[in-house]
Amino acid sequence: MTENLSCKYFQNCGGCYYDNIKSKDYQNFKKIDLIKNLSQIFNINQLANLEFIWLDNYSRRRANFHVNNTNKLGFYAVKSHNIIEIDHCLIIDKEIIAIKKIIEKLIAKNFLNIVQNIIITKFDNCLDIIIETKIELNYQQNQLLVAFAKENNVNIATKINDFTTPLIIKNTPLIKINNYNIKLSYDIFLQANKFFTPKIIEILSSYIQSIANYKKLKIIDLYCGFGIYSYIISDFINKIESVEGVQLMINLMKKNISHYNLNHKISAFTQDLFFEPLSSSYLNKFDLALINPPRNGASPQIKEICRSNLTKIIYISCNPKTFIRDSKILLDFGFKNKKIIAIDQFVGSKYMELVSFYER
Repeated sequence: MTENLSCKYFQNCGGCYYDNIKSKDYQNFKKIDLIKNLSQIFNINQLANLEFIWLDNYSRRRANFHVNNTNKLGFYAVKSHNIIEIDHCLIIDKEIIAIKKIIEKLIAKNFLNIVQNIIITKFDNCLDIIIETKIELNYQQNQLLVAFAKENNVNIATKINDFTTPLIIKNTPLIKINNYNIKLSYDIFLQANKFFTPKIIEILSSYIQSIANYKKLKIIDLYCGFGIYSYIISDFINKIESVEGVQLMINLMKKNISHYNLNHKISAFTQDLFFEPLSSSYLNKFDLALINPPRNGASPQIKEICRSNLTKIIYISCNPKTFIRDSKILLDFGFKNKKIIAIDQFVGSKYMELVSFYER
């Protein structure tokens, strides 16, 4: 949060943890909370160089709106399933709020007590909407949604019982970074904040290019997602290998690798790194590991990294608790933390994204 803004839903809406406070106070609260957590394994001198990066408001690129019995959209109240109707938000991308107001009118008129949730995602080139319903929609209702999508140039899918059906894809979803337009699918996992990816790529690129003979580095990108870091890193090193547990991610990545003729630089494959971590002997051929696990962390893979000959690790974490657990393993095996950068990806929440650099 970089502006002093005031939210009229303060103390009611449960979408944020911090609001209605000055940006300086907000930043201090988050700093104190993070330092308190990290002090479990790092001393004051180590934390003195902790760097904080603050991202702007109106930056969240995905919102899951709940629908109440009057077909109004909002978020759950604090510690409750009561739905607080909202017509603006200081955190969410403004295009999401704008289309939310339009689709709210559509469902109020034609979908009474049918819709449960509406998930809206802001890709770099389009908006994507998933309508989650209690019952299957009829032909007429589906056609109303298709007409809405055409009129507003958005993608729309329906979802019932965890089964999602695209109705109309007006635009192939893209994430644009540097010279790449990465083609994705409507149901892909994205980083929460639209300003986060450019910032972290700047950080990663700076660190890697500071290493002697960096162009010759062999890097492995673990929990690579759809490969956003791999594409950029491949611009300035010879070879990167990318591993992800979700087959959809790797399928999309391979298509983008082929599209940009990067098969000689990037290889990607599927493997569940929590239940089947890459072995230390396999990791010995790499100079640096970039690891970006989900919230439950990556202890099994971290242990194999520690048993390998790897001397440089970049660990990205969205959960301080598992970051502390996994960092302790690295420290016990002789790695030293060189730097931690905290990025306020989750604006308005208690959480920070951590980028840390370990060497031995």
